[in-house]
Amino acid sequence: MVPEGWIRTRIGDTNVVTSGGTPSRNVEAYWGGCIPWVTTGAIDFNIITQADEYITDDGLANSSAKLFPRRTLLVGLYGDGVTRGKVAMLGIEAATNQACAAILPSDSVLQEYLFYYIAFHYEQLRRLSSDGNQKNLSGGLIRSFPLLSPSLPEQEEIVSVFVTMDRLITLSERLISAKQKRKQALMQQLLTGEIRLQAFTNRRTKKPSHVVRVPAALRRGIYPPSVQPGIPKLIEKPDGWDEKTMAELLKTKKRRVQLDDDTEYDLVVAKRNRGGIEPRGKLRGEEIRTSSQFKVKAGDFVISRRQIIHGACGIVPASLDGAIVSNEYSVFTVNKHLDPGYLRLLSHSLYFQQTCFHSSVGVAVEKMIFKVEQWLKYPFLLPPVEEQRAITKTLETAEAEIALLKQRVKKLKQQKKGLMQQMLTGKTRVKLPKGAA
Repeated sequence: MVPEGWIRTRIGDTNVVTSGGTPSRNVEAYWGGCIPWVTTGAIDFNIITQADEYITDDGLANSSAKLFPRRTLLVGLYGDGVTRGKVAMLGIEAATNQACAAILPSDSVLQEYLFYYIAFHYEQLRRLSSDGNQKNLSGGLIRSFPLLSPSLPEQEEIVSVFVTMDRLITLSERLISAKQKRKQALMQQLLTGEIRLQAFTNRRTKKPSHVVRVPAALRRGIYPPSVQPGIPKLIEKPDGWDEKTMAELLKTKKRRVQLDDDTEYDLVVAKRNRGGIEPRGKLRGEEIRTSSQFKVKAGDFVISRRQIIHGACGIVPASLDGAIVSNEYSVFTVNKHLDPGYLRLLSHSLYFQQTCFHSSVGVAVEKMIFKVEQWLKYPFLLPPVEEQRAITKTLETAEAEIALLKQRVKKLKQQKKGLMQQMLTGKTRVKLPKGAA
């Protein structure tokens, strides 16, 4: 049913839909010019203001590439990944490759309205595409896609609502990013004694860093971002701190579980990027393929020996007490000299990550195996337990602030999705200014 005052057409009835092209890679003169050349990798429900590659006037003239104006909409056409069906708007004049459908601006439909309309129908667009084993969209499918639109004044009012929501989401995400960077810097300083909490001392360690970093240019393309291959190096020990090896702080614990076929067990996994210990699901004993299983308890420190160079480790939360892990994991209890919360934060430090890298062996990153006994010999600098707990409280407060902001962003995105469902279908109508038709 078409809402009163709205019309049902197709995108191709109101807008020109075309595509771009790729100049020959064999002709050097076609590349490295001043014309931005956009590919589907840049399309992510966003406004595109720059490109990774540029072509020359000759490249444009001697290929099917076209120069599209600002506000042209780009829709990803190819692939089984998430890019197919995504939409973006050009914030600059640019050419594109043939994997993008380009929807040119028209006088019939506000381009920003069409942007939100296509974004809202992302999943529906993806379901339309089918070409053998490789699912693709096409210019024809985009042209024939149904378009429901109100008058231009109502389109403008609808767009203004979504723009306001996007602005709130963007500002919140920027605040999250800033707070994450601040927390990361503070954590690095507190965990090395570079700065001390006022209750303990106001002194600042002279040396500003506790690691020798591998140059970014050397790491780029060699290791994933989750891997820290730099050489571990301790700074001078801060006043009042102790130097202890992990062997002095942790004790390997093996609580072997005799699986019963009919009993249901909670399985856990150590997430990459210091993501902690999380539920992996529930299985009956007969469904568990690996017979060697071990129980973990709340407060245990768990390491995935195959994934630790990617930061797969964490403290077992109370909610997962009694869960099980396979023999691919190392489980440790923590002694009285090390606060478990502090250890969780310590595992985020560069020094900790680098000790894990240098305790792993293998011909490729994804096949490296963690040598526990070697890692346990590494020394760590520790403040007194009271200071550990104070540091943990400070950093957990920062984490809680970030978590609240993330919840706010999630709620805003849910609200926006709900508004799109109502306003882009005419179920909820906006109030137009006096005199607008």
